[in-house]
Amino acid sequence: MGLLNAVVPREQVLAKAREYALRITANAPLAVQATKQSVLEGMSMNLLDAYENENRISARVFGTEDAREGPKAFAEKRPPVWRGR
Repeated sequence: MGLLNAVVPREQVLAKAREYALRITANAPLAVQATKQSVLEGMSMNLLDAYENENRISARVFGTEDAREGPKAFAEKRPPVWRGR
């Protein structure tokens, strides 16, 4: 899936974990929370139900200010300002 795909020596594990954490936290908080919710809930569902659940969750996210801010910031070539709304 490409979510975590690094093997590092033991002494580099924490640094690599922090690198991934920084990449994740650079994204819109509502999107990160929704992704986590979808994964956690989907683990106890069959595939069809998990996809339907993901669609419900993502529909809420796509209707937020942050969902509009991301493409706008990209078009304006600036970092996004996430508001959690």
